[in-house]
Amino acid sequence: NIVVYVDPTRNQASIVSIPRDTMIDIEGHGTQKINAAYAFGGPSEAVKTLSTFAGVPITHYAEINFDGFEEVVDALGGVEVDVPMEINDDEAGGHVDAGEQTLTGEEALILCRSRHSYDEYGDGDRYRAANQRLVLGAIAKKILSADPATMANTISALSQYITTDFKVGDIVALATSMQGIDPSKDI
Repeated sequence: NIVVYVDPTRNQASIVSIPRDTMIDIEGHGTQKINAAYAFGGPSEAVKTLSTFAGVPITHYAEINFDGFEEVVDALGGVEVDVPMEINDDEAGGHVDAGEQTLTGEEALILCRSRHSYDEYGDGDRYRAANQRLVLGAIAKKILSADPATMANTISALSQYITTDFKVGDIVALATSMQGIDPSKDI
């Protein structure tokens, strides 16, 4: 699970990873893994549970399924990422070289899914979460660097892969208000 919190009044965003196995009290269901909130009540229950857990009001959500994730990255023409180490993880879908490069959707998905490449270093879920934040930051940087017309067209094209309670116009307005943010420093 990844939570992105945006405070447009301060022109600031935070990407926070919450491990899916984090145990939390889910109203009416007792102590469960945090990802069970979505299974119990869909996006609204997940938002409510994450908001309570984080102590931060979450007013909107967006979700990208893994099938659409590849297409989102490819629709952007790939994303610039400095891959921290070589990935060889058949369970995540294959191989990605280490170093600075433009990742395709398939490569970005492998990086985001891989956890077994890190088995000798410790908790692979934490490394995977860090890689997911890295890729999401690269996606944000690419979208935020576009002019408003290109941004609107890109967001509109990507909307078929994303489920959200935002309207396209609201996303464009939010993204426009965040232009100038450097995802590598401000997110």
